[in-house]
Amino acid sequence: MLESDHREESRNDACEEYISARRKIFVIGDIRDLNPSHRKPVTTASIITLVSEVGSSTSELLLVEKEHDVKTVVQLREELQKRSLVTSGNKEVLVARLREALIDEGKNPDEFKFDGADEDNEISTGTFTTAKMMELLLSMSTEIKQIKEQSERQSERQTEDLKQIKEQSERQSERQTEELKQIKEQSELQSERQTEELKQQIKEQSERQTEELKQIKDQLKHVKLEVAEQIEEQSTRIEMIEQKLDRQTVEVDHKIDKLKRELEQSKKMAMPLDHASGRTLKVPAFDGEMSWNVYKTQFEAAATSNCWNGKERATALILALRGSAAEVLQTIPAENHFNYEVLRFGELFKAIFDLFVDVVIAIDFERFKS
Repeated sequence: MLESDHREESRNDACEEYISARRKIFVIGDIRDLNPSHRKPVTTASIITLVSEVGSSTSELLLVEKEHDVKTVVQLREELQKRSLVTSGNKEVLVARLREALIDEGKNPDEFKFDGADEDNEISTGTFTTAKMMELLLSMSTEIKQIKEQSERQSERQTEDLKQIKEQSERQSERQTEELKQIKEQSELQSERQTEELKQQIKEQSERQTEELKQIKDQLKHVKLEVAEQIEEQSTRIEMIEQKLDRQTVEVDHKIDKLKRELEQSKKMAMPLDHASGRTLKVPAFDGEMSWNVYKTQFEAAATSNCWNGKERATALILALRGSAAEVLQTIPAENHFNYEVLRFGELFKAIFDLFVDVVIAIDFERFKS
């Protein structure tokens, strides 16, 4: 509720209380003035006529009465304030408080008059004449009319203000609705852009991953082909080496057979040694390059011619070894160094034969590589 409306409502309430009390005084006063013999008798019709002359609106009379009542309350508070008394409370409380103060001062409360308020005192004591009442009612009617006009103007202003507020509220609501609509559209556009960007990023990422996966598959395929080619090449080389070794083994076997035949022929052709002459045949050196069987045949011939026993033959054989053939002695235990049978048919023979085979294979492999 606006402040002006609140004041208007408070003023109307006060006027209603005041005019109720004033109407009683008015009727009593009018009756007192009309009761003497030189006055016309008071009738209900005369009272109604008098009231109708004041105005057809009872509310206007009540408003004036209320204003007078408010004025009386103000005067009561002024008198109490002059005496440094409490000024709070309604009219009845203020009147009772002022009566006590007047009694304490030795004054008669019924004869007390407010300063500059003779007219009001006349009204309150019931000595209000018809002429004065007419004058007061006319004044009250004018004031009521002015108040009514002010109230109408105030109401019109309030109506206009409310209309403007309503229009402003409607315009504000329309602006807010439009702004919300724009925000919603912008949000939808932003969401669509973000969704499209996200889809594009996902698509590009998927394409990159697909391309990388394809490259990895191609690399793996290429590596598999290279490994397969290398395995095939190594398998071919190994097969060729195995075939070469098989051929070399066959050739070695043929050479061994040939050497055996040559050894047999050498034994048959060997001449007995003439011990009387005192000559000793020199044993040839063995470096591993010639066939062991051939060398053994020659060594046996010389040892037989020199009439060596087993120990002498073992000593002569050890002294005849050269180079890599001499290194073979390291693989033979020391207690067998002078055991000719072991050296001839055992470990020395096996070691020298293996050495011979290794040398032949190495030579053939170098030829194969070149």
